Amino acid sequence: MLVVENLCKKFTQGGHTVRAINHLNFEVDDGEFVSIIGKSGAGKSTLLSLLGALDSPTKGAIKINDVDIAKLHDHALIDYRNRAIGFVFQNYNLIPNLTALENVM
Repeated sequence: MLVVENLCKKFTQGGHTVRAINHLNFEVDDGEFVSIIGKSGAGKSTLLSLLGALDSPTKGAIKINDVDIAKLHDHALIDYRNRAIGFVFQNYNLIPNLTALENVM
């Protein structure tokens, strides 16, 4: 089960504070399918980065099976990303002068 409690993410951009996620709460049961929709700039990519432990929240909890991944240390986060989650990125960020195999390695 995924539980998001009082999740906030803010950052500074051009001298202004941006609240990309502001006090978000939701639950997703095991086996449940959900989608994240919204207009450009609504915080969808930020939320996915937080859920995937690619970024850390400013405040709040992200609990996967009662473990708050927002409080995990580096090695535990690496293990979480390696064993529990997968991403298909919009931009592959491949290095053009490397072969496909070299990019994967």
